[in-house]
Amino acid sequence: MPPTRQEVQSYLRTAQGESLGRPYIPGIDTALGMIKTAAVSFEHLTNNPDWDRFLSYVQGLIDETRKQRERALSLCAESIFDSEIRKAQIDYHRADGQIDVLEKIMALPVQFKDAWAGIKESKSEVHTQP
Repeated sequence: MPPTRQEVQSYLRTAQGESLGRPYIPGIDTALGMIKTAAVSFEHLTNNPDWDRFLSYVQGLIDETRKQRERALSLCAESIFDSEIRKAQIDYHRADGQIDVLEKIMALPVQFKDAWAGIKESKSEVHTQP
C-alpha cells in the first residue's frame, strides 16, 4: 500500500524549509555512516558492552533507513511520472519493512537475557527441591 495522502501532505508541511525542487544532498551524518555510535534507547540496553555495541550498530542502521524512508516519501510527493512515483512507493515500503525487522532485532538481546535468567532460575529451583 503506498503512503497515504495524509503522510505525503504531512511531509510537505514539515519539509524543514527544504525546497522540493532541490536534489537531495547527503549531510554529514550520512557521510559518517556507521562510524558514529548511535544512541540506543534505555529499554534495549543490556549492560553488556558487547550487546550494547551491537545495539548501537543496529540503531545506526535504523536511523539511516528512516532517512531513506523520508527521502522516498518526499519523492512520492514531488514526482510527476507514474514510474517515478511507483519506484518511490516501493522504496518507501522496503525501508518501512527494514525498520520493522531492525526494531525486532533490537529487542532480541533483552529477550535473550531475560530467557537465560528464567532458565537459570528454574534450574536453581529444581536443585533446591528435595
